[in-house]
Amino acid sequence: TMLVELGLGEKGKEETTLYREDFQKAFLEATRVYYRRACAEILHQEGGRWRFLEWAEERLAEETRRAAQCMHSCTAEPLQRVLDEVILKAHLLDLLVDVDCGFEALLVASKTEDQRRMFVLCKRVD
Repeated sequence: TMLVELGLGEKGKEETTLYREDFQKAFLEATRVYYRRACAEILHQEGGRWRFLEWAEERLAEETRRAAQCMHSCTAEPLQRVLDEVILKAHLLDLLVDVDCGFEALLVASKTEDQRRMFVLCKRVD
């Protein structure tokens, strides 16, 4: 990216300090704010708790693709940590035990694709 190129050091050695300090920090914080609001919106919609897992899976894949195409490689890992924290860690436990759409409800309703999705998303977080 342009900010990384501006930070080229001696003998062409790449320095990402400018990128990390002037862009990445602000980008990650804006992402955190955006997804906190987006999660709240989807979870408060009618049927949103049922749709949340699919929505989360789609957003995580979309952000991963976007980061690979548009960001410096040093952004991928911090971005994934932010997304996992805001989208998954903040909501998965509540969704797992939810009487209407938690894991037990998915088993009873034979929603195997949602069970798979929940398992894959839970694997991402500690």
